[in-house]
Amino acid sequence: IPLCLYLFSNIHKYYEGLSLKLSFQGVESASCPSISRQHKVVLWVADIDDNLAPAIRYAQTISRDICALKINCEKDDKSSAIQNEWVANWPSISLKMLCSSKKATLMTGLNYLRAVKDECNNVTVVLPQTDASGNLWARLQKARADYFLKRAILWERIPVVSLNCKTTNLEPPLPKDCI
Repeated sequence: IPLCLYLFSNIHKYYEGLSLKLSFQGVESASCPSISRQHKVVLWVADIDDNLAPAIRYAQTISRDICALKINCEKDDKSSAIQNEWVANWPSISLKMLCSSKKATLMTGLNYLRAVKDECNNVTVVLPQTDASGNLWARLQKARADYFLKRAILWERIPVVSLNCKTTNLEPPLPKDCI
């Protein structure tokens, strides 16, 4: 019994010392590094569809500073319709529309993300995933493109959140005046 008491008292002393090391007692606020509160979320938009509202809601839980990025391969009347629909549904979130050739879409988006990262060090990209309709080949191409997009963004050391809204159990979209 005395050996057990000695063992337990030494264990107790060890954990008391550890708790003092882990506590914030005696730590001055000047010795702690300042944390930047500025955080920007870039919502990479492929199409305006049902998957976008939950992705916007998720982005709003991360930050108040949200911008959407839409890269068009062609400049046509469809881009003005997309802009009008965006302003009608989410007027508080800015939509940045960039024109690019089909082959340079990824580089155009990465250049924009680099510029945003230079402006604001804390950046997160939210990718709303859509289910590719059609045959197996179309779904495989979509999955491959999404994979390479995520890898390219991660290569730039920017966090990526890929949100599959069809399988995520999220409540219905917020009214326009709440967004």
